[in-house]
Amino acid sequence: MAGFFVAPPIAKNILEEQLTKHLSTPRVTRVAQIERVRINPLALSCSIEGLSITASGRDPLVSWDSLQASLDLRTLISREWRLRKIALDGFAGRIAILPDGKPNFADLISDEKTEPVASDENKKSAPLHINELSITNARVDYSDASLPQPFSTQLGPVNFTVRDFQTGRPDLAPGEFSATTESGETLSWRGSLAVAPVSSRGEIRVGNLAIKKYTPFYGHLVRFDVTDGKLDINLRYEVAADADGVAIRTAQSDIALRDLQISERGKPVPAVGIGAIALSEITAEIHTARPAAPVLRIGRIAFDNGAVALRHDARGINLAELFSPAATDSPASATSAPAPAAAPAPAPDITVGEVAVRDFTINIEDATLDAPLLTKAVIDTMSAKNFSLAKLDSPLAIELAMRIADEGELRAGGELAISPMRGKISAELGNLPLTLADAHVSQFLNARIEKGRLAVKAAATIDPESGLAVAGSTSVTDFAVKDASGGPLQSWKTLAVREIAYAEKPAAKIAITEIALDGSNTQINISPDGLLNIAALAKQSEPPQPAPSAENQTLAPAASASTASEPRLLVTIGKVTLNGGRVAFSDQSIAPVVKMSLDEINGAVSGLSSENIAHADVDVRAKINGAAPVSLTGQVNPLSNDVYSDLRFAIDSAALAPLSPYAGKYAGRTLAGGTLNVDVSTKVSKRFLDSANVITLDQFEFGEHTGSPDATSLPVGLAVSLLRDRNGKIILDVPIKGSLDDPEFKYGRAVRHALANIIMKAATAPFSLLTSVLGIGGKSDGGAELDLSRAEFHAGANTLNEASQKKLTLLAKALGERPALHLAISGGFDADTDSAALRSIRFSADLKQEYLNENSGGQVSAGSTDALQLAPAIEARLVEILYRKKIPAAEQARAETPPTPEAMRAQLLETIRIDDDQLSQLAAARAESVRSFLVDKGVAESRVTLSGKPATGALASLELQ
Repeated sequence: MAGFFVAPPIAKNILEEQLTKHLSTPRVTRVAQIERVRINPLALSCSIEGLSITASGRDPLVSWDSLQASLDLRTLISREWRLRKIALDGFAGRIAILPDGKPNFADLISDEKTEPVASDENKKSAPLHINELSITNARVDYSDASLPQPFSTQLGPVNFTVRDFQTGRPDLAPGEFSATTESGETLSWRGSLAVAPVSSRGEIRVGNLAIKKYTPFYGHLVRFDVTDGKLDINLRYEVAADADGVAIRTAQSDIALRDLQISERGKPVPAVGIGAIALSEITAEIHTARPAAPVLRIGRIAFDNGAVALRHDARGINLAELFSPAATDSPASATSAPAPAAAPAPAPDITVGEVAVRDFTINIEDATLDAPLLTKAVIDTMSAKNFSLAKLDSPLAIELAMRIADEGELRAGGELAISPMRGKISAELGNLPLTLADAHVSQFLNARIEKGRLAVKAAATIDPESGLAVAGSTSVTDFAVKDASGGPLQSWKTLAVREIAYAEKPAAKIAITEIALDGSNTQINISPDGLLNIAALAKQSEPPQPAPSAENQTLAPAASASTASEPRLLVTIGKVTLNGGRVAFSDQSIAPVVKMSLDEINGAVSGLSSENIAHADVDVRAKINGAAPVSLTGQVNPLSNDVYSDLRFAIDSAALAPLSPYAGKYAGRTLAGGTLNVDVSTKVSKRFLDSANVITLDQFEFGEHTGSPDATSLPVGLAVSLLRDRNGKIILDVPIKGSLDDPEFKYGRAVRHALANIIMKAATAPFSLLTSVLGIGGKSDGGAELDLSRAEFHAGANTLNEASQKKLTLLAKALGERPALHLAISGGFDADTDSAALRSIRFSADLKQEYLNENSGGQVSAGSTDALQLAPAIEARLVEILYRKKIPAAEQARAETPPTPEAMRAQLLETIRIDDDQLSQLAAARAESVRSFLVDKGVAESRVTLSGKPATGALASLELQ
């Protein structure tokens, strides 16, 4: 009876006293309290009920409802402690990690508290054998205040049972464990275990583990927030420990992560969301004592129903920043001594049967663009099979099927080994909308991609020895681009690049069978304010960068030499074809609006190659406004280092009437008609250009005057008349030569300069232009070029001298070749030389008349003296007679000595008066002489007029009109 009633109170007091004593420290006083102790000496059992251990009057650190133990009678006759049952019910414990990182029971295990226990190596404790060990309805509260964010959780109820547990034999004791948390997480174990030696096998299950809940443990190490996600683990394992180490094996295990949501720090919208990540058929093997590499086999890793927000902004790619390690402060690691280098561990042997992705959406945003790009790609299926870390040279089987922007489809597949990289991959991209590139294009061009579809087929072979080889084709269909004003700029039905083949070795080469452009339509517009749409395409570039430093300038030649030494890519293109092309031109800056087009552009360039010896054949034809043929034929080699071309460009009978608004504005007259013919032959060899440019205007006629304020003051009408021959053609032969290496030489500028010179010459030297065009120029006796713009006369004469007749003969011939030209003639005189000459003529006539009067009694008519020649003696006598008659006697008397014949002649000449009327009559007579001469030479009288405007000098001035 004492065992039933006396012993329990005594045991209760002793237990409370001893527990309080041993669980208290100088810093913390812990009090143990027990409600009741029960002892059954007959059943060899006891129980402790209502135990609680509190510290400093707080909530209990440890408590239980009851702890029962019963001894097996076989203990008395065996060499082991045998217990029928140990049962713990209603256990509750509280574990708290304090801000200093120590647990709330750290004082119990400190060095000061620990007392050495004497051991007897020769003494061996008796084995323990428990038939049943159980823990029911247990609960553990855990909190950690040492983390950047406080953490707490509650595990319970916890139930644990193990049967036939022994420490003296290797037999495995079956058991099971189950627990839940306040957030619905579950943890269970079913299996068996032993302690001599330590071993266990069984199955561990973790369910609904809330990833977000454990943020305090990892949040400071990452840059993202996990806002949702549940982890499930099913682990089938075997563990065995011996003197050599620990061996761990798992088989047929699974890990699943559901409803994962990851967002950028502090943002509510997820950046990554994955419906399920599943790792199945996991097998692992690790042995701590063996040099063999750890083994990990995963049958399949699957990602299902995911979504990723991929954003590019000024900071870069958001996911790259999101998954980069967070900066952490670790002063201890910075100051601690480096650990001694350990022997390198063998690389783990990791194999994955398949990595599969299904229904994965990638939402793409590029915020770096002026107009942010928003689109998405959906991975329908993606897989990679047969990965082995130990056999990276074994090929992976790869497959991909995805949609881009809802409409584009990409399918790819093949085999690829990682190291060395080797394999075969094929891909097909179809129906990709090119409007995706519009935001990027608009960064550089004032244009907008309105529509277009890209398709690509390619197959690539990668081999370390033979390098990369790619074969395929691509096309862009239904393409259209609009300019900055929203008007059409460029479109086509199909641009196809067929049979592309690239080979990296032995020498890099790309071969294209055909590039075909069908249904191309180009629109060139000039807006009402004079802006050319294609000239406004390019946006303003960034400001020029600072000049390189002296150091960089020094290194530049070395870099250039390295680049120059690299082998050149060989490019061959079998054929470039154009079919049904059109270029339309509209100028709205002029009234009426000018509209022209180059239609039916068809042709081919065959045999293009970057080899210097190759020459491609060119044959392209079109029609201006659907009528006038245009052709470009010959040979070129634009891809070679030594650029070569031998081309002929021709336009046949293109109507000039559509250009009439330009003539009305800039020439001041409309176009009444005419056609254009162009024949250009251009050769380029050794970077030297030699071009023959023949431009023919047939039946070119100006129409009405427009009175345009923008009209040039240059005589364009005269230029036309000068250049147009008797058949109504204007033929301009403009040869151009120059080196392509000369920065001052530009072909188009040279042609414009030559044509401008012709107009300028028509204004400044029309006769020189006329003789030059006709090739009828001559030289005077002095060797100078003949000036057909004037006919010189001897002083006082109105008859043409021989030199003037020669020039006028050439002029008459030229006028015969240019029937549209008219000539205005202005007579002129020199007041000094012509007056002196006229006096001499008058004086000579007076002498002859005096002579005739002496010999005929005054019966000679005027003008009959022209053929009379006077002897010098007679002329001297007649001078004296006239002197006596015409000089007053008083003036003669004043002479101190008799005057000489020369003095008398000079005095008589001074008495002759020549007035302006007489000089004007001389000028008019000279103009008439020129007119009559030209008429006699066949020039129509209607084309030669006498101008009322006097010329200057003893000549007749000629003006072409």
